[in-house]
Amino acid sequence: MGNRSIKNLSTTQLHIQDVIIELTRKNVKNINLRVTQPEGQVRVSAPKRMPVDLIYAFVISKYDWILLQQQRLQAHVNQNTFVYQSGEKHFCFDQQYELRHIYSDAKPKVVLNGQVLELYANKQVSCEKRQSILEAWYRDQLKNQIPILINKYELLMDLKVREFGVKKMKTRWGTCNPRAKRIWLNLELAKKPIECLEYVVLHEMTHFLEPKHNLRFYNFVTEYMPGWKMAEQKLSLP
Repeated sequence: MGNRSIKNLSTTQLHIQDVIIELTRKNVKNINLRVTQPEGQVRVSAPKRMPVDLIYAFVISKYDWILLQQQRLQAHVNQNTFVYQSGEKHFCFDQQYELRHIYSDAKPKVVLNGQVLELYANKQVSCEKRQSILEAWYRDQLKNQIPILINKYELLMDLKVREFGVKKMKTRWGTCNPRAKRIWLNLELAKKPIECLEYVVLHEMTHFLEPKHNLRFYNFVTEYMPGWKMAEQKLSLP
């Protein structure tokens, strides 16, 4: 099986503006585009007989999306070296913003001004403190959105969430206690597309109805959010 698969593949490179695309011809019906880790390589698989001009047109239509995904991957690579100073790029709900440290002796805060995240803090404040100030702002953004989503699904699912919280989690996007009707969401969701946050909220609330990840569970999820698979795929990106 492996040899036949290799024999049926044909790979070439395309150049669209400053982006290099690895094009692979396959025995498939539809064109597929991926931006892969870690460097943001663009890979396209397309039917063997699809005209190349159609492939070009498809990739060009996705050009802005490709650049955004590459920026997100680069930000992910750089996140361990953040010093939370002016010029860094940070994401909030999948939108990229430039961080600007504005020296101030007033109470530290973050203000969103167009495409700039203005971090007001003393000039001598430590990197760890600047990080905590920005994370507090991220937490606030989530806490503004989560009640809206909870209320939406409480009405649809005829159930009640008694408590929710936001915290850092290394291995989970969310967790819940069905008996206490409590859910917790990962702070990193503030950087993901809003539909990812919605999916995780729904996912945890669905455990109030079904504790296991079985067919019944996913039937509920599909009923209330038909596009959940796309949101789940976006969660797997950095």
